[in-house]
Amino acid sequence: MTATVVQWRPWAGAGSLPVVSRISVVGVPSSAASYAAGQDLAPGALRSAGLLEQLIASGLEVHDDGDLPHQAWSPDRLRRLDEIGMPAQQCPR
Repeated sequence: MTATVVQWRPWAGAGSLPVVSRISVVGVPSSAASYAAGQDLAPGALRSAGLLEQLIASGLEVHDDGDLPHQAWSPDRLRRLDEIGMPAQQCPR
């Protein structure tokens, strides 16, 4: 989430955190670094579970920027083999 408006409370003392009143939400469906299938479905699942509504109910102004395009992760070596036209089964191990 990206904060778009920040209000400082100088009376709150040194080291206080800014108060955020507006946020933008961007879903990034990714399976990179995942150990199990389905983790790239998290942005949609969080929206279905009511994340945006809960943020609005907490008093935030929320702008939903949607999801970035889905990109399934694959090891770089296999991706490179596809680029040069060598099937992974023929790759020397």
